[in-house]
Amino acid sequence: NTKKAEAGEKHISLADKANVDVIMGASLPLTYASEHFFAMKVLAEMLGGTSFTSHLMQTIRERDGLTYGVYARLAGLEGGADGYLKIWANFSPARYAHSVDMLKKEVSNFFSLGITGEALERNKERICGAYQVSLSTTTGLASVLHNLATQGRPLDYLETFPQHIETVTLDAVHAASDLIPKRDLSIVAAGTFPKS
Repeated sequence: NTKKAEAGEKHISLADKANVDVIMGASLPLTYASEHFFAMKVLAEMLGGTSFTSHLMQTIRERDGLTYGVYARLAGLEGGADGYLKIWANFSPARYAHSVDMLKKEVSNFFSLGITGEALERNKERICGAYQVSLSTTTGLASVLHNLATQGRPLDYLETFPQHIETVTLDAVHAASDLIPKRDLSIVAAGTFPKS
């Protein structure tokens, strides 16, 4: 990926939408084969995973009550391509500006203060546990096998994935964090915006 990350904000107006969907993110020099992939996967979960152990769920949702959902994911890695970090949330139109300011603030707080050993261990445990649970149904197993095929991973990865996660160190997470252009995260928002 040779495109340089560029900070910016774009609004897409949609009439009569109950919430404003917001995506913040940037491209990354990262593929499934990257030495930083597993650390970046854990980092994304620490920032905005699906459980309440993630930083954004604890702050933007639980503490501030600004949304029911706020998540961070790696995306765009299919076919060997470089991917990107995507942070998604939805906010009330009336509180859009304040909510986005708080989202920016908490993303910044996470990268400056939130990458701790305690948060790392808590999220590694959650990732491995959720992975094991996902293999307990035929649908979950089929999904994991499909992901292995699309990522070009060997079949034994089915059993070794938790080991890759468990061996991620705090230093590795900090090194992965250094790949993120934190000052150049762009935002796209779609919904019904308050009239200025």
